[in-house]
Amino acid sequence: MKLNMNLPYGEVYGHPFAAYEQGGVLYDGAGEPLEAPVRVEQTSVSVPTDFSPNYQGMQARDFLNGLLKEGPLTQTAIYKEAENNNQNWEEVKKAFSEMGGQTFKQRNGFYWKLKSE
Repeated sequence: MKLNMNLPYGEVYGHPFAAYEQGGVLYDGAGEPLEAPVRVEQTSVSVPTDFSPNYQGMQARDFLNGLLKEGPLTQTAIYKEAENNNQNWEEVKKAFSEMGGQTFKQRNGFYWKLKSE
């Protein structure tokens, strides 16, 4: 097999003398295969993410507590703040409901307030 030197390869991690990998074979910088064929295996890494539904719900509750601690705000203002803070609107509405939030209407729109107010 001929090594395609036009492909953008980099140093192979963990093999300081290998510069290229093609078809599971490691090659040196001159394009010659290393003496002992080495099998390159991919490993999977479990990375915890902050995007679990439970985390998003907690984040939305914290967002609402901080936003509504001074008093009621219009739903439109809350929506805009949620967008500006990269909050998932559906999670914000769900958290508001779970927190026992109350909605009421006044002349200039619908307002949200928390139960403790």
